[in-house]
Amino acid sequence: MKKYRPIFLSVLFIAVIVSACTSSEKKHKADILALKSYPIHTEQYNKQELITRYPWEFHRIKDNFFVFNGMLTSAALVFRMSDGFPLGEFMLKGMGPGECLTPRYAGCSQDEDTVYIYDSSKSKMVKFYFPDQHTDSLAYSLVEEKRSSSDKFHMATCRLANGLTVAFNGSGTRHLFTLYNENQDSIGSFGSLPLPVEDDRLKSFLPFQGIMVTEGNTVYFGCKLFPFLCAYNVESQSDIEQRFSCNYIPTPYSYTDRISIDRERNVSSFRDIKINGDYIWTTFMGGSLNSIEENPDEGYAKTLLVFNKKGELLGKWEFSNRGSHICFSEDGKILYHFTTDTNIEMVRVEDLLKDLR
Repeated sequence: MKKYRPIFLSVLFIAVIVSACTSSEKKHKADILALKSYPIHTEQYNKQELITRYPWEFHRIKDNFFVFNGMLTSAALVFRMSDGFPLGEFMLKGMGPGECLTPRYAGCSQDEDTVYIYDSSKSKMVKFYFPDQHTDSLAYSLVEEKRSSSDKFHMATCRLANGLTVAFNGSGTRHLFTLYNENQDSIGSFGSLPLPVEDDRLKSFLPFQGIMVTEGNTVYFGCKLFPFLCAYNVESQSDIEQRFSCNYIPTPYSYTDRISIDRERNVSSFRDIKINGDYIWTTFMGGSLNSIEENPDEGYAKTLLVFNKKGELLGKWEFSNRGSHICFSEDGKILYHFTTDTNIEMVRVEDLLKDLR
C-alpha cells in the first residue's frame, strides 16, 4: 500500500487544486468556449502589399504601425498609418549603443514621443525620442539606455507611467513579476502564481509565459498556454494592489521537478492584449497544444474576447482571417487586426460593442 500512497496523494492534490476556485475567481468565471460568438465584418486597411514577415508584436505609436517581426537587421518595420507607406526600420540589431539583440516593446510616454524597448539578452532598457514625422523617412534618436544590475532573465517587461518597470519572471521566485526602479535596479517582486508550485520546483515559468501591457500604473497579464488573466495597480514599491486574478478554465497539469501542462487537455489562450477605453481586448486561440502541433494554423488566433477592467468576460467574436495581433487608432474608435497573410484589416469598435452581453 505504501508504494501507491505518494501517487495517490499527488493526484488528489492536483485534482483539488485544479478544481479549486477562489471567491474572487468565482464571480469572474465565464465559459469562454461556450459563450456565443459573433462574426466580425472587417474592411481591408492597406491598399498595397505590406512587405514584412508576420510579427510577434504589433503596435500603433503616434500615426505609425510598428511591426516587430524578428528581422535580422532591426527591431521593427514602421509603416505610416495614413497610407501604409513603409517609413523604414527601427532600432538596429547589434551590440552597440542604442542597438539590441532581442528587442521587446516596453511602452511609450503618454504623448507617444518617447518609446521604450527592453533587450532581454542584455537586460537593458533603451529609450528613444520620436519627433513628429513630416517626411517619407523614419526619424528617431537615442535618448539613453540603462542596464539592469540584476542578471535575472525576463521574458517580457512593461514600463508604468510612474517610471517603474514591471518584468515577467523566468524562474526561481514565488512571484510572477519583479519591479524595477528608473535606474533598472530591482526593488521587489509581486504577483501570485496562477498554479501552485513548491519552493524546490521553481525552476521554470515557461508554462506561465504570456503577454503584458500597461495602462497608467496598472499592468495586465495573460498566459498563452491556459486562460489566466490578472491585473495589478502599482503606485510604488510599497503600494501594490491586485485588481483581479482569474484562471477562467480549470487547467490540467502535473509536475515532477517542474510544472507540465497537459498537452491534450489544455486550452491555449491569449496571444495579444490591448487596453482600449473601459475594456481589456484579447485575441484567443482555444486549441490544445497537441491540436496546434498537428495544425499550426490553430496557433494563430481567430477569436477576439473583451473583458471589463474587473476581469469579467463581456463579449466574444470571430475574425474571418487568422491573425493574433491587434491595436487601436489613437481615438480608440478603430480596431486593427494583423492577419497571417500580412494584411491589416479594420473594424469600428462601436460595431463590436453592440454585441456585449
